[in-house]
Amino acid sequence: MKKGKLPIIISVSLVIILAITIFFINANKGISKSYEGKNIELDSEQGILLINKLESLEELKNASYDYEKLSYEDVISYVVSNSTSNEYNLKFVKLQKIRCDVTSRISFKSNSDCNIRIYDIDLLKRKAYELLNYKDLEIVSFSNNSMDCKYDNGKRLYCNIIKNKDTKKNLKLSRIKAIYDNDGEYDIYEYYLFIDFKEYERCASILGAQYCSNYQYMETPYVSDDVITEKGILYKHIFKYNEDGNLYLEKSIIVD
Repeated sequence: MKKGKLPIIISVSLVIILAITIFFINANKGISKSYEGKNIELDSEQGILLINKLESLEELKNASYDYEKLSYEDVISYVVSNSTSNEYNLKFVKLQKIRCDVTSRISFKSNSDCNIRIYDIDLLKRKAYELLNYKDLEIVSFSNNSMDCKYDNGKRLYCNIIKNKDTKKNLKLSRIKAIYDNDGEYDIYEYYLFIDFKEYERCASILGAQYCSNYQYMETPYVSDDVITEKGILYKHIFKYNEDGNLYLEKSIIVD
């Protein structure tokens, strides 16, 4: 072999190796090593269970979610939002001027009559553990955009659910990429696309200018899986079972 050809061959080989490396990096963009594991089919019994659990945790899904960092208010708000009618007593309270007087110590400012949910404290604590693996929940009074809750320092929490007239504010879309079992830790990889209708330019780039200018009066356009994958963020949701066999979301992180 001529000496002049050797550097050329080496150079070509390096280019080929580099191209292959780039291909695999792009093909696995955003996928961590923990992506490896036993694949769970999305339509299997376990897959459906995990997907349904993830969908029920919609308000907790974000890049910084970590169940150990939830505040008491976050936990109570989530439990109240995900409670069923047989888990609380409902009391109708007539509006008096600008407030609803529930007891001699509990009242809520309001513009209309109130339907107050009354929760047993022990039930709230059990639900917090079942849903979020949250132990030793401290009951506190708080108010946010969706509810106003007051603790009577006894065995009950009173909550007035705040009704928002403008319910059509955003669109949340999801596409599950894969689910893996890593020795009892279940990793769900999900493309998640959040569109705030008030962010006009971003909304129009995905849903169209006509819709984003008149979203209150129009039917939401179809968004394909390809768009969700391209425009969305890839999340990794880590699920585990606690000691009592309850499935809970331990953490959600952005992978890509």
